[in-house]
Amino acid sequence: MRFSEWLELREVKDACYRKVKARFNVFPSAYACVPKSTSKALTKEGWKYYEDLVVGEEILTFNLQDELLEFKPIQNLYFYEDAETWVVKNGNTGWKFECTPNHRWVVKHPKCSGSRSRRKYTDIVNDMRLSSIKDLLEGSGSNRKLVISSKYYGGKAVSLEKIYKYQTNWIEYLINCSPEQRESWLYSAIVYDGNQIKTERITEQKNKTNHEYLYDSPRGKQSFGFKQKDMNHRDAFLLAAFLNKGIVNFKKVKNRDIFNCRYISYDGTKSVGNFSLIEKRTADVWCPQTENSTWVMMQETDGNGIITITGNSGALVQCRKKGAKNWGNKRESAEYSEALKDERQYSDAASAAMALHYSGVDPAKASSQEIAEALEKLGRTPPDDVSMEIFAARIKAVARENVRPEDFKENTFKLEKERGLRGWFDRNHGKGWIDCKASKKGDLVPCGRKKAGKGADREYPACRPTLSACNSLGKKRKKGPSAISWQKD
Repeated sequence: MRFSEWLELREVKDACYRKVKARFNVFPSAYACVPKSTSKALTKEGWKYYEDLVVGEEILTFNLQDELLEFKPIQNLYFYEDAETWVVKNGNTGWKFECTPNHRWVVKHPKCSGSRSRRKYTDIVNDMRLSSIKDLLEGSGSNRKLVISSKYYGGKAVSLEKIYKYQTNWIEYLINCSPEQRESWLYSAIVYDGNQIKTERITEQKNKTNHEYLYDSPRGKQSFGFKQKDMNHRDAFLLAAFLNKGIVNFKKVKNRDIFNCRYISYDGTKSVGNFSLIEKRTADVWCPQTENSTWVMMQETDGNGIITITGNSGALVQCRKKGAKNWGNKRESAEYSEALKDERQYSDAASAAMALHYSGVDPAKASSQEIAEALEKLGRTPPDDVSMEIFAARIKAVARENVRPEDFKENTFKLEKERGLRGWFDRNHGKGWIDCKASKKGDLVPCGRKKAGKGADREYPACRPTLSACNSLGKKRKKGPSAISWQKD
């Protein structure tokens, strides 16, 4: 697919931007992401950074319909450089995160007994919807809750023949074991390594009843703290608590290789009204795309770490699959789905071409075999629906167009902005349209006038992409034998 075709697909995407913005009251974009250097996704093998993930690998997600955690395959991976990010904190609890302003989060709204159509939001599932952090901070949050964690019911009973304190992959064990085993593992960890934190202030009249609920607040909230030096043990304890619907966070002790961790046993939510923006930054960001439009993230911001449910740009993806004209309707558009597939193919090939270029391989001159070998060394694999040979051919075709990587970023068509249509032809090594009135074989005159005449001498060019196209009529067709009268007698 050439750049001209890809440019047309951008118009489809822009139409979806406008429609999704109207529905969700945010401007969605592929920049709905989190920092690459500090954010990890949970796979069945453990926590992984962006560089270690591949499309098709299963990661933990949150199902809004069933209100549970489940593993779903990665449908796509997005990465962008130098994106604006916001650092947001929750009160003084040390619970903070960093994401782009349009990154979406799962928000629980008050229950509604009336008709959904009367509500402000029409996309709510089980009193939950996906909202951008910008929308959350600007709106009223007194009656809304950010969904942080949920129960994981996957796995089955696991029996270990040998147990090693440090060699055993406890993350993998906790994912594969039964819910009952996970719960028992968490309780054991609390008993041998945890301390219960008081949740209420001590009053002057300290009696038995009051003293008991110091550790168990009237709302049922309990807090536990513990310290760990080993990061694998730290991550295992935090994950066990998270998979049991707990809210967790950790912080590295200053000048010491030890972590203070906290686990709150409650309903897995935090009040939106307690969140506030503390800083704006710039970072390289990434985000996975999943069927549930959510995923589970571990992130460490300024030494403060959390595990949380978060969202991705699912609304925009669904819109582009169906097309802006059909999104939200019952009928789907196969035409736009095919357009999305073509754009993905081009984007995958362009991304691989850039990776090869930075590794010292010229994809425009290298053979398909050399491209395939270089991709294997880089750990890059072709999409599931194509072979390595076809993928290498696509990369070679993209590289030969000689388009710079920065020209493919969101809304950065520098050549077109500077020189208009001629910029597009410059990108594709073309000479532009020609003037049919002045051109002849072997002597093509570019379309346009150096100096316009006046009155009857005013000459307008007749522009066509090629000389052979000069024999075709324009949209406003003339009738009669003088339909085309460009050639001079």
